[in-house]
Amino acid sequence: MSTGEVARLKRKGAKSGMATEYTGFFKIKPGHAEQLVREILASLTRRGDVRESYARIGVYDASYVVFDNDTRLLLKISFDTDFDTYFDDALSILAGGDKGQTGGSWFNNLEGLPGSFDSLTWEDFKNWLVDQQTEAAIFANTSDGSVKEIQKAQRVQKAFQQVLDDPKAAEALKHPALKPLLDEAAV
Repeated sequence: MSTGEVARLKRKGAKSGMATEYTGFFKIKPGHAEQLVREILASLTRRGDVRESYARIGVYDASYVVFDNDTRLLLKISFDTDFDTYFDDALSILAGGDKGQTGGSWFNNLEGLPGSFDSLTWEDFKNWLVDQQTEAAIFANTSDGSVKEIQKAQRVQKAFQQVLDDPKAAEALKHPALKPLLDEAAV
C-alpha cells in the first residue's frame, strides 16, 4: 500500500432495489446504556427534525435498539446509497459538520472502539463499523424509488388530491388526457 492510501475493509450490506442495509451489533460499556441513548438522541436532534435529517441523506428507516439488559445495541439502517457515501453523509450532516464536531461521541459508550471517536480517521471509524456489521440474511425493500423520489411522489399526490377536492377543477378534470391519472387516483 502506498503512502496516503487508506486500508479499507470489504464493505458489507445486502441490497434490495435501490436500498442498502446496515445492521450492526455493539457491546455497550457497563453502566453506559442510559448515557448512550441520551447522546444518540442529542446527536440526532442537533440538526432539527430527525426525519427530515435522515431523508436528506436517503434513509428509508433507522432503529437503535438497546437489548440484553442494557448490554448491547442494535443499529439497523436502510439507505439509498452505498456504505461509504451513506456513512460519510450521516456522520457529517446528521451530527453536525466536520468529524470533530459530529456528536458521534456517543460511540465512546461502546466497547471495542479503537481509541476515542474523535481520535479516529473517517476510514478507521468506518472500518470499525464494518467490523461490527452483520449482513442481513434476508433484506426486502418494497419501494421502487429513492427516498427523494418517494417524497416527491407524496407531494404530487397531496397536490393532486387538492385539485380533486377543488370544485373549480371539475371541468379541467374531464379532459381525456387526465383519464389515466384519475383512474389511478380512484384505486
